[in-house]
Amino acid sequence: GEKKIDALYAGAYVIPIPALWDGKWRLVMFDVPEKRKKVRDTLRMLLRSAGFVHFQHSAWIQPYPCDELVTLLRSHLGSGKVEIRYLMASFVDVFRKHFNLVPI
Repeated sequence: GEKKIDALYAGAYVIPIPALWDGKWRLVMFDVPEKRKKVRDTLRMLLRSAGFVHFQHSAWIQPYPCDELVTLLRSHLGSGKVEIRYLMASFVDVFRKHFNLVPI
């Protein structure tokens, strides 16, 4: 886990891209209180570093499985499932072009 976190901070972590995309979108949404602003800023930086794209305020999106990464981020930042939520969605067409994904 520490090696992956170090790679994230260095901008070298890559979410594995499967041979075939499953058509699901992964959303990480967070609600980190103002008193933990540093954690919130670090989370944004780490999500961007991992290849997530800003979807809307406190919501980031990625097309590939990243359950392990989200678990690692929660642990590293001392956040639980209430502060950092992980969802999957089937239809978010607007980001296909950004990730060079072909419709399935």
